[in-house]
Amino acid sequence: MQSCSDSQKKAETAADIFSPEELITIHEIVGYFDSIVSSQLPETTDIGLVYNQYLDSVCPLMLKKGNIGLSGINARSREILFDKLDQDHLGEIFIVGDTLEYFSMNVKKKIKKYYPYYVVLNTDGKYVDLLKSLSVESTFIDNYYESIIEYGDLSPSCYGMMLRDYDQLDFSDPDHRLLFIVNILHSNEQIKDRFRR
Repeated sequence: MQSCSDSQKKAETAADIFSPEELITIHEIVGYFDSIVSSQLPETTDIGLVYNQYLDSVCPLMLKKGNIGLSGINARSREILFDKLDQDHLGEIFIVGDTLEYFSMNVKKKIKKYYPYYVVLNTDGKYVDLLKSLSVESTFIDNYYESIIEYGDLSPSCYGMMLRDYDQLDFSDPDHRLLFIVNILHSNEQIKDRFRR
């Protein structure tokens, strides 16, 4: 006789969805931010606890100032990280461009600006497949995933969810850490118009 827990399908993890080569890039991304977070609290060895303590200190500032760079990854460090990563593997998460187009409230028109590694989420990539799989086990991730599908990219509500409700993630799980990190890597501009409420 099969138990109920055996009959329910377990969510696929990054290891199930990404190829071994792609996983190397995923681990590089997670490891990069892990090192930033861990360096701030070197006496704490529990990675989940380290993340929660670190985010308790930086997320309110990011929300208040509208500056994702306060996460520990500024535009320059993000560019250096992306330069190191396999671009095909990164393409499973992001569609990478080099020009940012936005509406400037100051001049009341659309502005085009050269912006290396400007990214949008690749909604056909394996990262979104991971989100879909993880959404089965978490209402928070399901709402996050649904917002992405509706918007076609990370929406302002996605940023709000991650910066306000990050405690809904299990930071001991590298897949959950990846969700937060992708949010940080998605937008690292310091263009004030993009952060207006």
